[in-house]
Amino acid sequence: MHGLLGSSRNWLKIIAEFENDFNIINVDQRGHGKSEAPDTGYAPMDFAEDVHEIIHDLNIQKAIVVGHSMGARNALILAHHYYNHVSHLIMEDMGPESTYQNAGSLIERLKKIPVPFKDKKSAKEFLLNEFDDPMLGQFLYTRLREDSDGATWDFKMKMVEEIINSGRAKDLWEEVRELKMPTLVVRGGKSTELRAEELEKMISINPNVKGVTIKDAGHWVHFEKPKEFISAVKDFLVRPPKW
Repeated sequence: MHGLLGSSRNWLKIIAEFENDFNIINVDQRGHGKSEAPDTGYAPMDFAEDVHEIIHDLNIQKAIVVGHSMGARNALILAHHYYNHVSHLIMEDMGPESTYQNAGSLIERLKKIPVPFKDKKSAKEFLLNEFDDPMLGQFLYTRLREDSDGATWDFKMKMVEEIINSGRAKDLWEEVRELKMPTLVVRGGKSTELRAEELEKMISINPNVKGVTIKDAGHWVHFEKPKEFISAVKDFLVRPPKW
């Protein structure tokens, strides 16, 4: 389960390391990629229900559920409500806190980007060279579409705002406390999204939760440090710790 404004393509490099040993289902969550984009319905439970339907329709008894950022929060809801169908949970750089600061900052930064651009060339120049975060700019560049009116977003700001507002409406500490399956939380050492103290608390309140911090990675751990991310997941799944 990918993050906000991502798609199933974000996982392709990671999937290549696991597809010989696991049957992998890589989804575009609603409003993303090739999935439908309803006008509303972007709460974590909405996303969780979508994936649960996939698990049910494919007659999967138990699934290992992996999520990054928004996808990790949605995966947590899925694992909490449908624990009988989740064997393992892996959350990448997202915790249960309801803090709005980072997510709210994204909305404000998106609103300040001067879309539509004249064309994608102009957009690339701005997002990769003039934008204050080149990595985020590179990511956002993939979410542009170009037509006769220029280059603009292929998503609706209304969707982004609903995802952030509903996703941060309340903290999810009780959901973490009640997790019944082995759970791995992977944190980027330089991340401002999942604080070290938050990860430690997750570990302390539930013996099923294990945490790994990847040094020198930010929020996009599996993109910035793919080898280290893959190693952490393999240690968890292939060489599981004693619980």
